[in-house]
Amino acid sequence: MIDTYGLYIVPRLPQTFVYRCEQGPPRLLIAKVVDDFLVAGSCTEISNFRKAISDRFEVGRFSQDTSLVFNRLNIKQHANGDIEISVEEYMDTMSPLKLYRARNHALRSSNLTRFWD
Repeated sequence: MIDTYGLYIVPRLPQTFVYRCEQGPPRLLIAKVVDDFLVAGSCTEISNFRKAISDRFEVGRFSQDTSLVFNRLNIKQHANGDIEISVEEYMDTMSPLKLYRARNHALRSSNLTRFWD
């Protein structure tokens, strides 16, 4: 799908892709989490992407809302074009990672020690 549609992988952002014409400005930005897509761009580009992906895969609900929830991130686009992302709902699902003394020692003596230094 990436090669077919001409998408480029965004370095250091896994599962994030950009579509541009001849090294011009980005025309479409796509974030993918498992089988969910968040697509940003002009209505024409989004429509073209939707058709391209629908021709190849079975696509469920497709929404063009200015306010939505995507993988527990609350995303809202304001009338002036600003985008607001709230991570509160996502953070509420997080729980502390408990490291017991034996586990903590094993991690500190591994190659991961630089993360604690």
